[in-house]
Amino acid sequence: MPSRRPNPLALHRTITGRPVPVAQPGRPAKRMLLSCLGASAILPDGQRILDDVDLALRAGTMVAVVGPTGSGKSTLLKTLTGFRPPEEGVVLVGGHDLYAPGSDARKRIGYVPQDDILHPQITVRQALRFGAELRFPPSVGRKEQQQRVDQVMAELGLTKRADVRIEKLSGGQRKRVSVAMELLTSPTLLFLDEPTSGLDPGYERSVMELLRKLAKAARGVVVVTHSVQSLDLCDQVLFLAPGGVEAFFGPTNEALTFFGRSQYASVFQELEAAPTDRWKRRRQRRRQALGRDTRTRRAPAPTGAGVWWRQLWTLCRRQLAILAADRRNLAYLLAEVLIPAILILAIVGSDSFVPNAEKLHNARTLVGALAVSAAVIGSANAIREVVKELPVYYRERSVGLSRTSYLISKMLVIGAITAVQVLILVLIATLGAGGPDTSILPGSPLLELTVDIALGGVAAMALGLLISTMVSSSEKAMALVPVVFIVMWLFSGQAVDLQERPALKVVGYATSANWSMSLAADSTSLADIEDQAVAAANSALPPGTAGETVDHDPRWEHDGQQWALGVLALLVLTGLCLAGADRMLARKEPFLRR
Repeated sequence: MPSRRPNPLALHRTITGRPVPVAQPGRPAKRMLLSCLGASAILPDGQRILDDVDLALRAGTMVAVVGPTGSGKSTLLKTLTGFRPPEEGVVLVGGHDLYAPGSDARKRIGYVPQDDILHPQITVRQALRFGAELRFPPSVGRKEQQQRVDQVMAELGLTKRADVRIEKLSGGQRKRVSVAMELLTSPTLLFLDEPTSGLDPGYERSVMELLRKLAKAARGVVVVTHSVQSLDLCDQVLFLAPGGVEAFFGPTNEALTFFGRSQYASVFQELEAAPTDRWKRRRQRRRQALGRDTRTRRAPAPTGAGVWWRQLWTLCRRQLAILAADRRNLAYLLAEVLIPAILILAIVGSDSFVPNAEKLHNARTLVGALAVSAAVIGSANAIREVVKELPVYYRERSVGLSRTSYLISKMLVIGAITAVQVLILVLIATLGAGGPDTSILPGSPLLELTVDIALGGVAAMALGLLISTMVSSSEKAMALVPVVFIVMWLFSGQAVDLQERPALKVVGYATSANWSMSLAADSTSLADIEDQAVAAANSALPPGTAGETVDHDPRWEHDGQQWALGVLALLVLTGLCLAGADRMLARKEPFLRR
């Protein structure tokens, strides 16, 4: 039966040995920003990776969390920042349960992970401007946002580097940009995971001094670190032993005395060598008088910082800015379409859409090549888009980003790029191909053919987004591009006669290249072209000789209803892939896990 909830003020006195200051007339007390009471993290197999940890943090205080590898430092940080609800215990921010339904405590938290969650292609100013638009409520105007961006850059010494691309900054400067991103909304709590990792001693000291300065501005700062060179800048230190057991929490200048050591390296050795029960017994003696309330909490879904269309506009602009800044990627996008277009033109040749007994299957080859090429291009464009920036997505999602606006922004920008690529592909590959004089859509038959192929490319792009939410790395995503190509080619209807294989024909209905080819065949009257070519070829044969026959898919007839069915099918495939990507992202979001 759970005991009563412990008093956070009493717990603070117990674990620090000091009472919480009481407000005096004309001199308000520093309030406690964070209370972590008995937090425990337990794996499904029952193993504890965080074991009954307490932490108290007041405004103007900087706390270091240190310990050997496997001591649960990162797990504790995720628990304190709303990314991993504790199986036992409670986290209070300003006296409010961080994981209580409807709690807005997460909005008071800034979190800087070990790896920089920034888009390196854009400048510091651009990154902060887009961050401000996504994090500020709609009531904050563009002028106020810009003022806050300028203020934060000045506070962190980034003004002179404002127009430099992030990828050209040093490690310490990039870390400052990450901190600046979190300071935009003036959080009262700032958490950093290994902020000095990979920095030389000079840069490390500079970053820690910066954090000390930020803590003095009425903030609470928690730093997870392996380094002990700058612990003297911290007010308190939490030592964790392997298994996530709290070994010591108190003033930094008392840590060595507590462990009976003269240097921190010896403390780390003792933490790894001593039995875990030793630290548990010490902790238990400090807490004999306190009860425990270990309740399982579930994190609420983040509340949006603004309407989704506003976020959509910002995300689309940021995506375009990233693309425009990466010239190498632009060259790749151009080569991605020019190479297949030129190859198709060279292999198929001219007059492909003109009935010709000597070029009986050229029309089918051209239409199939266009459909498969667009599908591969579309999927390749999107197959890394989500997985390569998952850390950025997680952080922005935790402060109110709409998952729908995020996916739709990817769909709109990458879809537009894919459509432009398809236009170039069709224009080059069909040079001199001839073609029908009529079309189902008003306007040019070539325009209708472009729409057919583009719809297939966009549907394949949605499939790429889905795959991007399912894999764990960009390398694994790119490894699946050849698989997508083979599947699209085999089931397009050009490589294999699906009319003679009913089971494969049904499977083909699930691929965008199949429907895209049927649309293009419908628009170009492919069935009529092949029938006329076969008739011309058979007429030249000696009497009594068996002529060639061609079996067509019924959807290839030049018919408006069949064409509308194909368009509807591609739209449904696109919608299903987007819905699947939405669900996969929801399952990956750590702050929605129990």
